[in-house]
Amino acid sequence: MKDWRSVAAATGPGDREVAQRAVLEVYRRAGLEAPERIVWARSPLEAVRILAGTEDTGACVRETVRNAPVAAERARVHAELGPGGFTEHWHATGAGLWESTSPVVERIRAAVIEEAAATATERIVVRMRLLDAVLGHHDAAWLAPFGTEPGLPLHAAATVAREAGWWWPYEKIAVISERPTDLYRDEAGRLDRGDGPALAYSDGFALFAWRGMPVPAEFLEELTTLTAERIRSEENAELRREMLEYYGCRKVG
Repeated sequence: MKDWRSVAAATGPGDREVAQRAVLEVYRRAGLEAPERIVWARSPLEAVRILAGTEDTGACVRETVRNAPVAAERARVHAELGPGGFTEHWHATGAGLWESTSPVVERIRAAVIEEAAATATERIVVRMRLLDAVLGHHDAAWLAPFGTEPGLPLHAAATVAREAGWWWPYEKIAVISERPTDLYRDEAGRLDRGDGPALAYSDGFALFAWRGMPVPAEFLEELTTLTAERIRSEENAELRREMLEYYGCRKVG
């Protein structure tokens, strides 16, 4: 389980050649022809933009390459352990990991939509594109309950997860995103950094957070120079509460 926690929190580049071979093996195991090309992106935002500029991706094959194999393994393990045994197994493996990973996944999705879409129609398109993604290293919780050794059905998917971030499988193209370059979290596992982005990618796509709460970069820049007047002028109640707490701690310190 410790290994999969490390996968979910991994930063920096993985082995691209290993990841690409594993993607091709995922397609092969699913009974699909290999995509015509594999393209790398520096972040999920760049991946979405690459796909938006691709004339013909073919159909999304996420259901075939990811959902169906995971469902088959779940059914197999469920049959072996029984309902109660499987529930216990899930809580001992993937449940806690998904609880800490899912907020990060949702933050990334929300930020990509914010950056890539200017209209309501565009937001729908980008949201649907994000749902086409296999979560790569963020799929760790859904791989942790199952065997992923060589020769087993999920081995190739697990290899991609160990080497890359989110990836998009289509008939004619697969787009693979690098993992983030930086990740900062507090003791509770929440995104948290007071002097820069809590999650950052090499192309500049980044998330700022203070104790798990999304904040603009300007909020962090203001923390060291906060005044009572500035706190009173803040209209966002959540930000004002965090400012008050920080200001009070600074005064005491």
